[in-house]
Amino acid sequence: MKQAYERILRALNQFHVLTIKQTAKLTGFNPETSYTTVSTLMTELFKHGLVDYGMLPHEKARGGATKLYILTPSGRDALRGIGIVSEGRQLFKPEQRASTSGEQAKKLGEYWRHVMLSTDFFITAHLWQAQQPEVVYRRMLTELDIYRDKAHYPVPLELPNFRPGGVIPDGLLEVVHPVYQGFRFWLEVERDQYHESDFRLKIRALVAFAEGPNLSLYGTRTLTILIVATKGEEHCKKLLRWIAMELQELGKQNYAPLFRVTAVPPDALQLFTQAVWYIPMDTAPHALFSG
Repeated sequence: MKQAYERILRALNQFHVLTIKQTAKLTGFNPETSYTTVSTLMTELFKHGLVDYGMLPHEKARGGATKLYILTPSGRDALRGIGIVSEGRQLFKPEQRASTSGEQAKKLGEYWRHVMLSTDFFITAHLWQAQQPEVVYRRMLTELDIYRDKAHYPVPLELPNFRPGGVIPDGLLEVVHPVYQGFRFWLEVERDQYHESDFRLKIRALVAFAEGPNLSLYGTRTLTILIVATKGEEHCKKLLRWIAMELQELGKQNYAPLFRVTAVPPDALQLFTQAVWYIPMDTAPHALFSG
């Protein structure tokens, strides 16, 4: 197998679904030519039957669709042939290569846009950790990893008016830092699709999770809920305000440090290197890792 093919198949095996841009970041090709290079390689892998793709329509009607690539069963067999564990199932059908319209297509588009944003966060985490060999990831679960773990997620909660099924993160990252010790990050990617009452109910549920099921699920109380506000600074400020209001109504202002909110995009390395996270009821920015 070509080394370049192997790099791409390994990346798809780890992150399950990737765009050309995401694959180029992960595989470390020349930044000046990487998009074209990876696009050509993906076309070759598709012709060999090792990858498949679906189409993600653009959010705006006039924008072009984006190809989302996955491993095929043959691609997984190829990885197993060189000693790499590869398990999973086909995430979408080949006929989804064609752009579709209608309500179902809209819902699928919203779902996959959310998945790709959460994947961006974990790609960023992966790239940052590659520069910090002393930092250890005990566990990194993407949104699709969480979705597949039916034994543990969603986590049931008995909470009035809360949706059936319980709480489920958009991903989980457990970090052992050489200076600041252990962290467990529960990811929430927010695309400004909640009304205030719905978002505050979600915050109430996350506080209830932190108070109880968190310990039984993970074995320790260590928990930080990271909320990435993808629609900019005003979106971030609104979420911080809603969290503060809900904590005040619950009389649990002491839970403010449980939450970190940012407007920095999920594909930006600053998430891990700079003070870009905000705690409700605190105007100072915080770094992700601190004492």
